[in-house]
Amino acid sequence: MRVFFLFFLTLLFIISVPKSSKAQAWLEDRDSSEGPGIKLSSSLVLHLGLGTEVGFDSNATYDNDAVRAARLRVTPYVDISTRSGERTEKIDGAVDSALPKALFRFGVAAFYDRYFASEKDRVEKFNSKTNPFGVDSHLNFTVYPERKVSLLGGVTYIKTLEPYESSSDAQNKHHIVPMLGFKIKPGGGTLTIEPKYRLDLLVFDDKRVGIDYNRFSHEASLLTNWKIFPKTALISNVIFRPTVYFGDHAQNVDSYPLRSWFGAQGLLLERFGFRALLGYGVGFYEQDSDFEGIIGDGAVMFYFSRGAKLTVGIKRDFMDSFYANYYVMTGGYANYQRIFAGRLLLSFDGSVYKRKYAYFDRTVQRENDTSVTPDQFERDDVWIAFKILSELRASDWLSFHMSLRFLKDVTDFSSTIKDTSRNPLPTEHEDASFSRVEIFLGARAHY
Repeated sequence: MRVFFLFFLTLLFIISVPKSSKAQAWLEDRDSSEGPGIKLSSSLVLHLGLGTEVGFDSNATYDNDAVRAARLRVTPYVDISTRSGERTEKIDGAVDSALPKALFRFGVAAFYDRYFASEKDRVEKFNSKTNPFGVDSHLNFTVYPERKVSLLGGVTYIKTLEPYESSSDAQNKHHIVPMLGFKIKPGGGTLTIEPKYRLDLLVFDDKRVGIDYNRFSHEASLLTNWKIFPKTALISNVIFRPTVYFGDHAQNVDSYPLRSWFGAQGLLLERFGFRALLGYGVGFYEQDSDFEGIIGDGAVMFYFSRGAKLTVGIKRDFMDSFYANYYVMTGGYANYQRIFAGRLLLSFDGSVYKRKYAYFDRTVQRENDTSVTPDQFERDDVWIAFKILSELRASDWLSFHMSLRFLKDVTDFSSTIKDTSRNPLPTEHEDASFSRVEIFLGARAHY
């Protein structure tokens, strides 16, 4: 009774708060809260799960003309992984302390996400044909994980309607990301070097959207971590990520961004940590303006107890954009997590960023005989986002949770929409600002 009373108080706390990834809360890191599993062999474990959620979406269409909708989500999933820890049990019951030759994890989640709204025509794209069904799958492996040279690899495939930037990308899409790399630990592991290659492919089902936004990126990175003290390390990272749009009428331009930064991360005191990264970034684009400037990420971490951690930080970076070549994001973020009695998890993630878009005056011609022209050449947005999650581990196989997500884009930017057909409709203006609230209650059975 005490556990359920704590859960009830948590729900009241979240509901009293004034009103963004994967579709379900448990999919974000389900390997950290899985059940005991089914032993397949001396080193393999099968995990099964089924989650259901009901909720409310204040802006299903991700635009200024918000369409409210109720939602139902059902998610079965299967994970297979090597057993955690360095010691595994042999089939005959003996203990094998030898270092494993390989670690891997494979998982598939298939979710059903249905929208119910009075304006059925506005949410038709979410529910028609196969759109209510999504897939979240991954495969990760490490060969010789405890050797001086380890092979890293993996691939993820996600089919979802979740947006990339805002309403223009709230379309059914396929995201495929294979990765291959190495972890090199010379000198006993004090220094770690990780070169990696990642292919990022994004394809839209809607051909009218795909001709503008289908793309792939080649990402090459080099990460180093050098322990200068037992709890402090110098870190550096260099990432080169050329992006190519391969649609027949791509409105976006190919980009060649390069980021590099150097800094330190660690613990200064038993309950106080830090992260300080400073770097330089350049972005080359086939037309219009390029980017060149300082980037960085700084944060402080407070460890209040064994089950409570607060992170507060500031960040400056630049990102490729659908609307302009890029935008510069400057702002702050915070994360708080606490576990009560080993069963009740409370977490909060929040951020506020100013996005300053590069100068652009591009007119987009849509397939439905309409053109979209920006009303001004300068665009500054303020993005406010936070997520609150509460999950109660009622037993080894059953959990209950509640989540609240809020997203708001504050901007005075607008576009003019013209009908270019033979019988044109009146000209309209589209306001780019919008806000969105998601509230879900759910339960998950996991083994």
